[in-house]
Parts: sequence; C-alpha cells; structure tokens
Amino acid sequence: MTLFLVFGLVLAAAVGVIWVVNSVVVTRRSNPIIDLDVQDKAAGFISSAPQLHAALGKTGVAATDLRPQGFITIDERRFDAQTEGGEFFERGTPVLVCGLSGQFLVVRRHTPPALSAQTPVSA
Repeated sequence: MTLFLVFGLVLAAAVGVIWVVNSVVVTRRSNPIIDLDVQDKAAGFISSAPQLHAALGKTGVAATDLRPQGFITIDERRFDAQTEGGEFFERGTPVLVCGLSGQFLVVRRHTPPALSAQTPVSA
C-alpha cells in the first residue's frame, strides 16, 4: 500500500511539473515580454529623436530647478534636460541646448547678448 502511495505522489508531482513547464513555455511564446514587431513611421510610431535634434542650438528657460536634471521649456514645449558638467541651475535660468545624452537635452547657462546702446536718429 505504501509503495502505491509513493508511486502515486511521484506520478502526480511529475505531471504537475510537466504542466507548469508547458504553461510557461506556451505563455512566453504566445505573449512575449519583448515586442518583436517593427515600429516604423508607417505604422504610426514616432521617435522623439528628431524633436530632440531639432532643439540643438536653441535657447530656452529652466522650467524646474536643474539639479543637474530637470525640465526646460523651448518655444512652449517641455523637454527633459541635464546640465553640462553637472551644474545646478535655478528655475527661470536661460539655457542653451548644446548637446544630447540619451533622451536628455544637454544645456548650459545662456547669457543673451547685451543690447547695444542705440543712439536715437535725429530727424
């Protein structure tokens, strides 16, 4: 009797293991964690890289404190940014986009050129 009980438990455990392994393999094949489909523009996917490249050389304002990462605003659009060299900028600091680092715009403090003193034109 004990031999039949042990044999039954071993058989049940083996069937259980086979069922779990099969379930995991089938689930991974039918519902993978990584999306292997091509994500191209024709299918409606848009990369943010062109927007980031378009911001190079533009000036903006720190929308949050940059310590050294935060948000900046350029032409009323908000971007993730980090400061060049890890400096801290306060909110409202004028910035110049000088590079890219992953999905961050790299910025430095921007000092607008001083307005030249214009002499009034006499009539």
